[in-house]
Amino acid sequence: MFIQLDVGGLRKIKTFNGAVAIVYINNPVRKYAIIHSHRGFGLPGGGFELGDQSTEDIIKREIKEELGLEEKDYYLRKTNLVEEFTYDDNKGERSGKTTKRAVYLAEIFTVFFNPIDPKVIRIELYSEDKIREKLTWPNALDIFNKGINLI
Repeated sequence: MFIQLDVGGLRKIKTFNGAVAIVYINNPVRKYAIIHSHRGFGLPGGGFELGDQSTEDIIKREIKEELGLEEKDYYLRKTNLVEEFTYDDNKGERSGKTTKRAVYLAEIFTVFFNPIDPKVIRIELYSEDKIREKLTWPNALDIFNKGINLI
């Protein structure tokens, strides 16, 4: 896998700096999981860390950290969507830097979440309409709207 340090200081795998997932369950009605943190409501995901060899490694790690789910608890599928955004002032050294994240779909088989990331306040499941009201992170609503059409 091709890994490099971006000129802006963000690590990259090929052209991506991270990954994000639209997490959902069909039981009996489809609901979507969102993360509530000190920054608001968003989709599970994050950036490259040492040890990550692919965007799939990134999203599997983030699902484990932010939702507390093991690989047996979900089915993961990469999409052709890309989330691109510029970090705001809440990200310290990343502020003002542009990043690209691969977008995945994750169908979960459980609603028992046990996040290990201390920044996660809680995880909530919402219907399609309700999640649109809740998502507050930049670009999360746009990626959600595009991604659900691929489920």
